[in-house]
Amino acid sequence: MRIEPSENVPLLVDEGTGTIRIPGTRLRLENVMDMHHRGFSAEEMAWELSTLTVDAAQRIMEWYPTRKREVDDYVDYTVEGAESVRSRLEPLYQRRTQELLENEGVAAPH
Repeated sequence: MRIEPSENVPLLVDEGTGTIRIPGTRLRLENVMDMHHRGFSAEEMAWELSTLTVDAAQRIMEWYPTRKREVDDYVDYTVEGAESVRSRLEPLYQRRTQELLENEGVAAPH
């Protein structure tokens, strides 16, 4: 997705990874969109995400309907990617936790 300067939205696209972030923060577009879909106002988003300003949240929410399909596709893609990584790493994490607990002589929870 390309975001044109004329769109006046506080988002930057990392050309290398395609990740869309809020400038000056480590926040990603999907973080803001998740909160928006859960009914958070711009003020509530800024309260919860201390590096996000109310102005930035408002501008993103005003811009979103103009690019809804693209944004939703992007968010779906990133969520699917995260779930794929999580599903690959979870068994490794569980195995390593079990090993650490066994080394400490603690029974693993079931």
